[in-house]
Amino acid sequence: MYILRFSDGFLDSVKKLDNAVQLQVKKKLEKLEAGMAKIEPLHKELAGKYKIRVGNFRIIFKFLDEKEIQLLTVGPRDKIYK
Repeated sequence: MYILRFSDGFLDSVKKLDNAVQLQVKKKLEKLEAGMAKIEPLHKELAGKYKIRVGNFRIIFKFLDEKEIQLLTVGPRDKIYK
């Protein structure tokens, strides 16, 4: 089980999503918190950060320690890495 920490940038990016996507993000965060989400490491300039998929959206985060995650941002896959 993980403790989730929400950055201001993450909260701002969630507010910009429509309600249906916000609900999908919430469900995926519940899985992440429970340790049941598929976590994928990022590479190159995003090394040290991770992603989880939510349909065509991605949640970007980093581990603060073994049990604590800081959520950084969420957005469409085609724009989140730019």
